[in-house]
Amino acid sequence: MDEKKIDFEKSAENWVSVKVGGNSVNFGFKAKMPNVDDLNVNTGVIFNGSTTGIATTTDKTIKNDMIVTVIAKNGEYGEEKTLSTTVPKGTVRDQRFLLGTSLDKFDRIVDFYITPGQNLTRTNNGPIMWDIYDLITIETEP
Repeated sequence: MDEKKIDFEKSAENWVSVKVGGNSVNFGFKAKMPNVDDLNVNTGVIFNGSTTGIATTTDKTIKNDMIVTVIAKNGEYGEEKTLSTTVPKGTVRDQRFLLGTSLDKFDRIVDFYITPGQNLTRTNNGPIMWDIYDLITIETEP
């Protein structure tokens, strides 16, 4: 089998492109909730003024709605497109949510970010109680 080198190139403008065998490759993107080990032991992370780790349960579901946004484009001078999806509170691990449509294909990510959605866990109607299980990754979709 002919193996091809996969390169991830970060530009001075902070976008990342993917090349296989020296050629740009276009991908779609999905937000994924990866499987994780139990993180309910004291992590030593300081959160909300205490040192008791972030997670206090073995419930690994997403605890807060998250709006995942990726800005992507084709080629260095291609037009940027913003792709978003909402990951709902209560989502179980190993789920995927398409960003954009199945026809959206790009060879570079310019930026990505996560913002709070509508269904949030709060302390006394105050700060959002983010949980260590509020974790996503962005994966490519051929």
